[in-house]
Amino acid sequence: MKFSHLVEINDPLNPLIEPLSRAQLWRGLVLRAEQPKMFVPHLDACDILEKSAAQVERELRYGDTVIRDRVSY
Repeated sequence: MKFSHLVEINDPLNPLIEPLSRAQLWRGLVLRAEQPKMFVPHLDACDILEKSAAQVERELRYGDTVIRDRVSY
């Protein structure tokens, strides 16, 4: 199964949000990939299986369901 995820950043129609720099955005995306429990309320655990500059392989646990995925940077 292949899944893509789109995240909208710096909405020019919302003046209440301070724009993120590229560096801030990158750090946030890496944090979301490596520590998804901070962002996904029903995630029980995340184990990083492999990590490189180009990707992260991880196992996500939702109760008895285990999902193994790869996040490409």
